[in-house]
Amino acid sequence: SGIIATGLLFYPDIHQYWMKTTLLTDAEQSLQDNRYQQAIIAYERYREQFPNDPALEQIESKIEQIRDLQKVSLEMK
Repeated sequence: SGIIATGLLFYPDIHQYWMKTTLLTDAEQSLQDNRYQQAIIAYERYREQFPNDPALEQIESKIEQIRDLQKVSLEMK
């Protein structure tokens, strides 16, 4: 694991890519399991970590979509 840690120091963009992928995967997985709050948290963490990311517009609209889904699922209960 020392090699990986050293690699991350030299390639911060790889670390960033890994973090982005992890957060997005977590969000998508949460969505599929209908864990809306978890998905929102993952997307919000993404937004905090990468405020200048070009994908932020998509992230914002995803959060809105999930909030709508949350409302609908609450109304159906």
